[in-house]
Amino acid sequence: MRSRFCSAAIIGGWLAFAAAARAQSATQASSYSDQPITVGGGGYTLNFSVQWSCDDAPAGTNSAPGRIDLIDAGGGTVAELSATLGGGSPVVTVSGAGAATNVSGELDQSGSGGTPANGFVSGTWTLSGIAAGNYTLRYWGFQEANSSSDASTVWTATSDAGGSGPIASPNPAPTAPTDSDPPEAAAPAADPTPAPASAPPPSIAISAPTSIAAGQSFYASATATAAAGGNPLQTVILESSTDGGATWSAIGATPNAANPSDTEGNPAEFSLPGTVELRALVYDTAGQEGTADQLLTVVPASEPVADVAAPPPDPAPPAPATAATDDSAPDPTPAGASTPSPTADLPSDAPTAPNPTPAVVSVPDQSAAPAPAVVVAASPAVPTPAPAGAILQDDAASTLRSDRVTALHRIISGPTSHR
Repeated sequence: MRSRFCSAAIIGGWLAFAAAARAQSATQASSYSDQPITVGGGGYTLNFSVQWSCDDAPAGTNSAPGRIDLIDAGGGTVAELSATLGGGSPVVTVSGAGAATNVSGELDQSGSGGTPANGFVSGTWTLSGIAAGNYTLRYWGFQEANSSSDASTVWTATSDAGGSGPIASPNPAPTAPTDSDPPEAAAPAADPTPAPASAPPPSIAISAPTSIAAGQSFYASATATAAAGGNPLQTVILESSTDGGATWSAIGATPNAANPSDTEGNPAEFSLPGTVELRALVYDTAGQEGTADQLLTVVPASEPVADVAAPPPDPAPPAPATAATDDSAPDPTPAGASTPSPTADLPSDAPTAPNPTPAVVSVPDQSAAPAPAVVVAASPAVPTPAPAGAILQDDAASTLRSDRVTALHRIISGPTSHR
């Protein structure tokens, strides 16, 4: 069951706790991306997002908190924001300049020490009290793992959740009136901090056959698309289950999706007949989720199944219809009329010419049935082999984003993703 928490205050003291917790696991990789910004006379509003995603066994891994730096034109760090989920609640610390508001978070799965393995934190960082001008926001990403355990990686990613921008200088105070009229009450200034816009969630679709033979290789993929006016894509996962959803194994996944669309997939096969559930998940930078499901039937290898790679052959054009032959010609003699004799009009004493021998006309036997058309059976389509790539086998370590018990398949060769 998921739990969701919201906080409008900043909870301090997390940095010391995070330093002690992270001592138990090593940071395997870290990276960052820079975003140039212009700070206005009233400061800058950053709607931020921090997201954690994990592999199958994160229980022994302490995840890294999300981190965003504000750097001035000379390369110096002016301010820093750190965010995590401590005990299930969002923990955001700001040092140097500004404050965080509208903080919310969701914890889906915990790692070591209660640190997040799957979840997100979002909020608004209002940068104030600094000079207007050009700055850089640096978004950090971390990869943590327990060196003594396989499939224990936890990824931390930070990003701009959208709707951020500079704050204009506040309006100057009105001057004192010069006449004796009482001053008019000044209208209250508008709140310079815009609330995060409500964006639609992303969408995702599965591309895979509905039936395959046991041991037959096929290709499955999931395509995620950012919503129009929504947040950028963050994580895309395609996974399978052969036990009704009790355990899941990843087919293709990425913690850093491409935008505005991302496709993840791999070749796969299942060795036992039965029903396989395919599930696709996509998360945007604000933690909003899109899902898709599909059932795949695995039949015994001896039963024929449709070719999952080659398109069906074009049907043979029908043979032209043969016009029926009417062998019953109409009688040209009207009913009741007698047929004139060739000698009827001759005088009685006229010599009679001998009767000519009638011509013999050969008429085909119409009683015989026409020969049936010969139908040549089309050669069966030769199955096109599935794309070369990874093969999933049973009894292997689980992969990205499976938060259940035991994995059923593993990738033993070929590419790990498809874009």
